[in-house]
Amino acid sequence: GEEEEGRRFRMFEIPSKGEGSFEELDNFDSDDLWPSKAFLLLPGEEGEQDAVVWIGEEFSGVSDLEDEEECVTFAQTSARAFSEEVGIAHGKVKVVVEGSEPEDFWEFFELG
Repeated sequence: GEEEEGRRFRMFEIPSKGEGSFEELDNFDSDDLWPSKAFLLLPGEEGEQDAVVWIGEEFSGVSDLEDEEECVTFAQTSARAFSEEVGIAHGKVKVVVEGSEPEDFWEFFELG
């Protein structure tokens, strides 16, 4: 079916330094991607979709955005904490760094 209604994906702010909880944003668009923040985006229905972790250029939770390994580790740690806290399963974790977003990342926001 071609259901348009319902949320296409959900977006949660990742707490920096692992403190605090994951805050879900209600009405959001790409303007909410602040450089000082990081977000976990979850496509559509729960289950095995891949989660996407977007990391802003000024986010304090990652010391070196050029260090792919550190970004991946941060993303995986965050996604695991997210699943435990919020109780939502997901598949793999993709990392997206501000300024080098792939084209398909913006498709998340196009329907808003």
